[in-house]
Amino acid sequence: MCMAHVLNSLKDSLKCSLHIAHFVHGLRPGEDEKETKLVEQFSLKLNLPYTVETSPVLLQKNKSLEEKAREARYDFFLRLKERISADSVATAHSMNDQAETVIINSMRGSGITGLSAIPAIRDGWVIRPLLGIKRSAIMAYIKFHNIPFAEDSSNNDLRFLRNSVRHKIMPVLETYQPNMAELLARTAYLAREDDQFMENLASEWVSANRIDKSSLSFLFYRESLSAIPLPLQRRVIRYCIKKIKGTKTGYIHVDNAIKLLHGEKPNGHINLPDKLIAKTSYKTFYIGPAKGTAFDRCETIISQPGRYQLSSGHIVTVSHVSPDNFNTASGNVVFIDKNTLSYPILVRFPEPGDQFVPLGMTGTRKLKKFFIDRKVPPEQRKMTPLFLSSGEICWVGGLMLDERFKIKDTTSEIIKITLSDAD
Repeated sequence: MCMAHVLNSLKDSLKCSLHIAHFVHGLRPGEDEKETKLVEQFSLKLNLPYTVETSPVLLQKNKSLEEKAREARYDFFLRLKERISADSVATAHSMNDQAETVIINSMRGSGITGLSAIPAIRDGWVIRPLLGIKRSAIMAYIKFHNIPFAEDSSNNDLRFLRNSVRHKIMPVLETYQPNMAELLARTAYLAREDDQFMENLASEWVSANRIDKSSLSFLFYRESLSAIPLPLQRRVIRYCIKKIKGTKTGYIHVDNAIKLLHGEKPNGHINLPDKLIAKTSYKTFYIGPAKGTAFDRCETIISQPGRYQLSSGHIVTVSHVSPDNFNTASGNVVFIDKNTLSYPILVRFPEPGDQFVPLGMTGTRKLKKFFIDRKVPPEQRKMTPLFLSSGEICWVGGLMLDERFKIKDTTSEIIKITLSDAD
């Protein structure tokens, strides 16, 4: 509420328009409804458009409630951003949130990436305008301007680590150092500068020293990688895994990869998360999918909405849209029922034996026969991208959607995929 009030007072000087977004996690019956009403009334008072969405049931396994709620919240933000063509989504993280994150990540044994905590700008579209402001200053602003607000009762639940840090650990630390929040936030700022420097260094080294040019694996000479400083070796390995999978890797896996790199045996391998491996073969060191897996054969892994480039020169753009924004698909644009598809989406070129269920049909059909019937030239067939979810072809790029992935009357969320030529 404070952030909305601040940005609304500055929108003319910032030359921007605002849209309030409120996500209801559905975890606090009664309290959720009151909070939503408060947001709606405040939006109307400021004469600002607003969107409210209630979370679906959080069914993902092996994830904490906090993590599942966060993923659902940011998925809503991204979908809304795309629907209203917004440039950015502003979240109200404060300096205290930053300080708490530094402590939490320190407890987990994080390096400088973890100590850099919450970025002021994330993925180019999430911004945190209040990250340098203490919570006490925010509350003073709210009181001065008589801004309505709601206290989230779950913030007092000490079963959540962040709440224990906020209510138990920080007060003790502040008895020794009253400016603890500012100092921890400074630590995060300095760590982020160092972290970005190391990331840039790793990127430059990889570009100059990788042997292969695959978008899904990395191959280096062991002697070259072993010769650089150990901290940079670790960063290079983390950088490669992140480039392939889009996710971070823990210390133990990186450390095991380092031991493999410097091991005396000429050949060996270790398993990494998400079906990746690190492998030594005499003079080379490989990071990528295990041979023979679906990931090894694919051209690109689409782990989330975004823009991807294929070696064929095609540009793939993936976004989430609501049924309200659903249009008739054209040859290079397809709309897929989100409930029938799960990330990652694998993109590869045709292989012998490929088959799918063409739109409007009930049985499978060999892709080769489909190409022949559509009179697709052999040279075009080889470079036709196939989009797969859970091993099934969902779209023959630019040609045909699979029947099992089509939009239905019950569809509540839609994935839009656009295939275009390179810029």
